[in-house]
Amino acid sequence: MFSADRNIKHVVYSAYKINMPVVAFDTKEFNRGLGKTFFACLGVGVEIKNEQNFRQQYISSFEKISKDFSFNPTRKIYKAYDMGQKLGFGKAIAFWEKLLTELQDFIVKLNVYYTILPPSKIKKVKMYGAQKSKVKEVDALDFLRRLNPAYVHCCAWKYTQDNVSLPQDMLLDYFEYEVTEGWNALIERVKPKIYYHGDKCNPFISLADIFVMLVDVRLYRKKIGLSSENIVKAFEDIDVNVLASPIDLRHLKYVSPYRNQKIDTAPYIARPLIVIIPEEIEQASGRRIIEDSPLMDAVLDRAVDMDASVKFFDPNIDAKVIKKGDIAVYIGPESEKTALLLKRTHGVEVMNEKDF
Repeated sequence: MFSADRNIKHVVYSAYKINMPVVAFDTKEFNRGLGKTFFACLGVGVEIKNEQNFRQQYISSFEKISKDFSFNPTRKIYKAYDMGQKLGFGKAIAFWEKLLTELQDFIVKLNVYYTILPPSKIKKVKMYGAQKSKVKEVDALDFLRRLNPAYVHCCAWKYTQDNVSLPQDMLLDYFEYEVTEGWNALIERVKPKIYYHGDKCNPFISLADIFVMLVDVRLYRKKIGLSSENIVKAFEDIDVNVLASPIDLRHLKYVSPYRNQKIDTAPYIARPLIVIIPEEIEQASGRRIIEDSPLMDAVLDRAVDMDASVKFFDPNIDAKVIKKGDIAVYIGPESEKTALLLKRTHGVEVMNEKDF
């Protein structure tokens, strides 16, 4: 009887998830001019309907288009930049545009965000205002470059400010940053899911990654600048609702860190977390070898299937990140010792490369 009830609940939940909207975010830097003298932060939040159907369509469309382009993928999802490296950016752009056409019916809205700090209006940005002894001012351009890797949480925060009704799932590519008022306001309204390597293992974040690249590309090809009007104009040839919104001087208090303290993202990491443990944990060479290996392709594909995220083991911080039910993948005898220790201390599942 218990089993039957559980099955019924699973069917009901699955049917519910099919119709639930998802919003996924990713970002990139926006450069123009000789020597990249113009710098801005650029991000997107793409709203997608029919979650389960989208997952299936993304994978099948990617496989079909790969054949059209004589591309032999070794995994299900690629970061947009990596596709550019493999195909050449001209060919990769055509690939992305075709994939966008295939997935267009699932896209509810494309939200585009950008931050420009004009030198004529602002020279310095204050940081750590809540700690009088640590308050500092940085050049506006330096602030933007520092913010850019964490801009995804700013876009998600702005989305919550612009929308009364929020999707059940809000997915973010992984970031690190100090605490901001924007982050606090975001987690008051929703519990985001943060994916390590999200643009390589999650189809929703992957589409956001492709879209943010296409925003940049389309503006460049049309020879128009970064503005709300131009962003909408850049996508006028496709049947997608596009909304562009600046995060500007009015919002600095929400995106500038108020305290020199890292955001604790651990409670929001997508689980299970698959942690790869190289034999030489402290050496970057061990990680680079694995990143370009069939093992990494297999691990990322497993993460796609499990709705999981993937990271390399960091002994300095991961004791607080890894939770019971996560997966530790070891490569050899030394990394096996670490994996077995994590099994005893954290309750992780242990796998080796042969399991993939």
